This record gives sequence, structure tokens and C-alpha cells, in this order.
Amino acid sequence: MSLLGPMVIQCLAWLSLAALPGQEELAEVSATSAETPTTLAIPADHPDWWSKVPRGPPAVRLGFFPIPIKTGDEFYSGIDWLRGMERPRQPATAWAPILPGLQPIFELDFRKVEPPGDDRSFPVLDEMKRIPVGDNWLLATGGEMRYRFTNEGNARLRPIDNSYDLYRTRLFADIWYHDTFRIYAEFITAEIWNNDLPPVLPDKDPADFLDLFAEMKLLETNDAPLVVRFGRQELLLGSQRLITTADWSNTRRTFQGARMMHLGDTNSLNMFWVQPVIPDPNGWGWAETSCNFSGIWWTHRPDAEHSVDLYALWYSNTKPFVEQGGTPIPRGNFATLGARATGNDNDWLYDFEAALQQGIIYNGQPLTAGMATVNLGRRFENLPLEPVVWLNYDYASGSETFRTGSSNTFQQLFPFGHYYLGWCDLVGRQNIHDVSQVAYLNPAPWITCMLQHHNFWLASARDALYFANGQPGRLSRNGSAGTYVGKEYNLIFSFHLGPRTDLMSGWSKLYGGDFLRGTGKVSDSSATFVQMSFKF
Repeated sequence: MSLLGPMVIQCLAWLSLAALPGQEELAEVSATSAETPTTLAIPADHPDWWSKVPRGPPAVRLGFFPIPIKTGDEFYSGIDWLRGMERPRQPATAWAPILPGLQPIFELDFRKVEPPGDDRSFPVLDEMKRIPVGDNWLLATGGEMRYRFTNEGNARLRPIDNSYDLYRTRLFADIWYHDTFRIYAEFITAEIWNNDLPPVLPDKDPADFLDLFAEMKLLETNDAPLVVRFGRQELLLGSQRLITTADWSNTRRTFQGARMMHLGDTNSLNMFWVQPVIPDPNGWGWAETSCNFSGIWWTHRPDAEHSVDLYALWYSNTKPFVEQGGTPIPRGNFATLGARATGNDNDWLYDFEAALQQGIIYNGQPLTAGMATVNLGRRFENLPLEPVVWLNYDYASGSETFRTGSSNTFQQLFPFGHYYLGWCDLVGRQNIHDVSQVAYLNPAPWITCMLQHHNFWLASARDALYFANGQPGRLSRNGSAGTYVGKEYNLIFSFHLGPRTDLMSGWSKLYGGDFLRGTGKVSDSSATFVQMSFKF
């Protein structure tokens, strides 16, 4: 690891410890918070509209989701543990207390930090999220710094090890006129160094806008606003199997276009037309104008534990097929129809999703494809570490021949494959069977451990193994290499060190099966990483 990497980690760790209250102040704050309700505490001297912004859809669970452990007098951060300070509940914060942070910043509810969060660390950073500008305007600002060191063995299934450092900074400004009009801008700079292989596109983006949009409320019925948004914006919907921000990438995925949203607590409706933005390592990223992506997405949440999604998506790209790093944009014109149901009944957990595709792909090939996933889980809250265990099956169809004749290869669109199909990023949601087991262990409220075990088979022996970015990685055209890709193990630890600081570390190993051994000199691959994030 370079000298700069440890220096970055030390600086971020110092930020998590600096400017914290003393023991007596913490005890006073904790005692007060025990009597304070968790509802939003908007100062009485602010106008009525102040309590309505920022607004965003309720967070939707991923597949094989964890369940937070029981609350009570606990240590909710590493700093609490070091100081022996037990709190009656998790301190109020808009940031997710675990990595990766998936939701866009513009969807975070910073009303939770008014007055500033009861951790009282850097209270000015909370105050920056709720700045009154006269009587009619509200300003929020802040951002995130993140550093990650990664070492990949047999990187990208090549006989070379790749160690590298990734760093990014995100800065945002969000200004509201009442709850009627909004302008949001988020700048990002992302860098990679010490790499042994050429970086993929999302690794390097020296100066760019991740988000830059204007939003307006058209009307409101029963506290459910109808809003329109124009400009550059991240897109995250449902389970994120098909549409996500891809936070694991150094440059998060973003789009450019228009979106209309009806944001109800029980029912929400999204309609959008966007074009993917391709990062440029030498300048500003621009929308790929040949590629148009639109859809209708309806979500029903009868309560906090259950939700149902129905969606119809349309994709069209007129340019010849080009692999674009972390943003796959195949040539074609096709529709995707899908549905998802997820939730938990007491300690039993479930997540089901299926989608069908129809259209034209590549060089005019007819496309008929599909995907399905079944996840069943169980929480054991009376056992030590309160484990949550899932058994999962994922399927995405493949073709009998590689890009000739009719195609049955499912097109994964813009997914969060890293979470679902192994942290080595060598398997995408195309031409694949995956039988996996996932377990979450909770040594403490501020520590989470995730274990994954995957077994991969190709759906068709004559179609390719597609990497997480949609690029074909290995191929046996006559199918002689068989279908067993191999098995992968993932061990991931997340540490919530402080109110704004999180550490994540992990190890992943893919043991190649007959297919990988029969299609190249390298069949195994591994990755280890450590990542630190500070939000401000």
C-alpha cells in the first residue's frame, strides 16, 4: 500500500474522534435523548414548509437484507465503545450507519439532525444541512470523502495481481424555495493510483457533476407531492438488481434526463426518461445520446415490513455494441417487465423478483429472455450475535449460441451486481444460475459481519460468462468446458466508528470450476480491501 493510503485512513480516523463531547456531556446528552421522542423536532420559529423538506422516497430494502439488532442501552459506535458510553437508542442521523451508502445524498432526510444530532460531534456539520436564507429559502451543504485500498489476485481472471488505491470526494449544495422548487448540485472528483492494470472508466473522473438538477412540485394530495425533476440525477429503484447508483464504483452511476414522481408513504410512482452518463478520465462526463432508458415503476408499501414493486422499462441504443467499463450499454431495443415482493413476517424473511425481456439486441437478433430470484431468510434474535440467514437462488437466461441467431441472454441493465453475485465482480446477471447462502452476524450494534457463499453455473454452456459490468469474460463456443463456473466466498466487516465515520474491510475468493479451468490459464481470483468513509 502506498504511503498516501495510510495517511488518508489516519486523517479520516482522526476526524471521527475529534471535536467529540466529553464523558459528562455525553451522559447528559444520552439522558436527555432517552426522554426525547424520535419524531422530527422542527424549531417553532420556522415556517410550516420547513418541516416538509428535504423529501425523498422511503428507503427500499435490498434482497437478502439484514435486520438491525434489538435497540436499548448499547454502544452505537466505536467511539461509544471506547468511552464506555451506552446510549438508549441510535443517535439521530440521516447518513446510513453502515457501508456502502446506497441512497443518493439528495434523498437523505436531514430533518433528523434538527436540532443537530445528539452525538454533538462537529455540530456545525449538522447545522450546515438546515441553513435558513431569509424567510423563503433553505440551504444544505456537505459531502463525503472515501478512500479504498484493494489487492486483487489474478485480477479480472488474468495472470496478474492488481493492487491500487481509490479516492473520491463528493460535495453538494441543495437549495429549496419553500417546498415548491429545488436546485441540487453535487460535484465529484475520483482518482486511482498505483494500479497495475488499466483502470475501468468509473475509477477515474477528476472533475465532474454527479448530480445537477432542478425539481418542482406540481401539486400535492393527502401530503403526497407530485414532482418533476430535470437534469443530471442518480437513479435507484426497487431491489437495485436492475437500476442502481453502484456505490461500490469510485464514480457512482448517474443519468441525465427527466423524472416525474408521486411520493406517497403507501404508494409511490416513478416515471422517467434518462440517458446514461459515461465518465471521462480526461474531462467532463457526458450523456450517451444514442442510449435512451425510460420506465414506469410503482411501489406499494402497506407497512414498514412489506413492499411490492411492479415495473415496465424500455431500453434503446442505436450505436454499435461497445463495452463501457462499469456502464454496460449494449446495442439494442427491448422492453423489460417485472415484479418484486419482499418483507418479513416476524422472524421469517422473503424476497422474490422476476422479469421478462422482449425486443431486438446486438445486430438485429430477436431477444426473448428472463430472470428470477427466490430468497428465503430467517432471523434468530434469541441466539448470540442475532444471526440472519438466507438461502437464495438467482437465475438469468442465456443463449444457445453466442450473439448469433435468436438471443436469450438476459440484459442486466444498470445493476448492483457487486452485492448480489459476489464481491470479486466476475459474475453478472446474464446466463447464470447462482445458489447462495448469506449470513449476517452482529457482534455489536456498531459492527456487522456478512458471509456469502455462491455456487455458479452457466445457464447455457455455449454462451459467455459475463462479468459484473456486462462484459463477456470467458467463452466456450462449442460448450466443451461445461457449465460449472465455480464457487465464491465473501467475508465482509462493517464498523460504524463514529457518527460520520465508517470502516469496511473484506476478503473474497473465487475458486474456478470446470468452465473456468477449460477456458483460460487462470481459474481462481481473489480480492481483499479496506475502505474508510467520512461524511460531513
